[in-house]
Amino acid sequence: MTTFTKIAGDETPLIEVDAAKRLSKIDPMIYGGFTEHMGRCIYDGIYDPGSPLADAQGFWKDVLAALRELDIPVVRYPGGNFVATYHWQDGVGPRDKRPSRPELAWLGTGTNQFGTEEFMAWLDVLSEGKTQCVESYLCLNFGTGTLDTYYANLRRAHGDPEPYSITKEDYAKKAAQWAKALRLLDPDVRAARPARAPGTTTCSTGASAGSTCTASTSTRRPATHVKNATAPLAAERAIQISAGLINLARIENGISPDGTARQDLLRLDEWNVWDPERASGDKGAEEQNTLSDEHLVAPLWLFSRYTCAAGTVAAHVRPAWLQGALAETGAPWLDASAALGDDGFVNLAVVNISETEDFPVELKGVGTDVSLYVVSGSQLSSTNTEDKEEVGLSEGKWDGKGKYTFPKHTFTLLRWKP
Repeated sequence: MTTFTKIAGDETPLIEVDAAKRLSKIDPMIYGGFTEHMGRCIYDGIYDPGSPLADAQGFWKDVLAALRELDIPVVRYPGGNFVATYHWQDGVGPRDKRPSRPELAWLGTGTNQFGTEEFMAWLDVLSEGKTQCVESYLCLNFGTGTLDTYYANLRRAHGDPEPYSITKEDYAKKAAQWAKALRLLDPDVRAARPARAPGTTTCSTGASAGSTCTASTSTRRPATHVKNATAPLAAERAIQISAGLINLARIENGISPDGTARQDLLRLDEWNVWDPERASGDKGAEEQNTLSDEHLVAPLWLFSRYTCAAGTVAAHVRPAWLQGALAETGAPWLDASAALGDDGFVNLAVVNISETEDFPVELKGVGTDVSLYVVSGSQLSSTNTEDKEEVGLSEGKWDGKGKYTFPKHTFTLLRWKP
């Protein structure tokens, strides 16, 4: 956990790490990913039978290799918005008998040639050589269809021509009932409820605290760099608000705080960068991410490699402060987090979101043999394509003496043995 203290603009920033204060284990599930029938994510992305890049089952081998290197522990399928009109039954059985369906989330046609069976087979291949298999996170959905679709027509045939009216409170009760039913079949099932705003979380947890274990929130790319780069801080605030609402719901429902009841967990869902204007969903949502976007998500490869099996340690930052961000409270120019890995190394991740200013920083608690990994580019709009590589990773060493300067618009990972 990192704490922050504002300083005046003429003071020297400070980052202090105390590796002896170990706070909590990092759940490797935060490094999970998801697949969705959107653009080329599935077809021509992970599945392309007949391609020279694919194995005998049609799975792209280079994508499998990249995901194994990331050591992703769980993959969600079949997606987010897509699942609203998806029926898993369409994606099982002989492929030549599977129906093609109109895909209403992204305005396409779903051939169902890659379905639940292929996804589970893909996970088996992805898990080869791993001691822990990659888990599946299958989205289930029930809806109130109004279009000329199979289940809406089936409801009409059963005597209900109009869609059911389901309030948020009704949904919360249904979610609790389904979670209970699913756990009767499999006690290890973990159910997730999506919640785009704290108000939604209030209704969900108010009716079902203790019976379902997760709520989730998501964020998309803001229009400006500052809002983009401070989005993780906004997400942290949303998580804190949601956690408070869950605790309130547990109190109101008389759930004991002694730890005997199942604890509610919070998942930050879809923590990637997506600008619907820049990459519209009906055109495949194929992003051309920039260095500014990297400040939001940071290099997943570095995190999954060095901090996946780690625990957080105490860190305190006294940074220069950016006024006008995150409403009235402002935000730090330097964001940081620290973790102690199972290999005995402390990992300090620091982002300087400033577009113009380098920050010399006094570092306390660091070693004398520090490995450096710096992700940078010449400008915030720098990007990597097939034809050019403007954002890169450089490695170096630092002796831990004096101040360390974090260059403008960079991500830096410092590693040392305490």
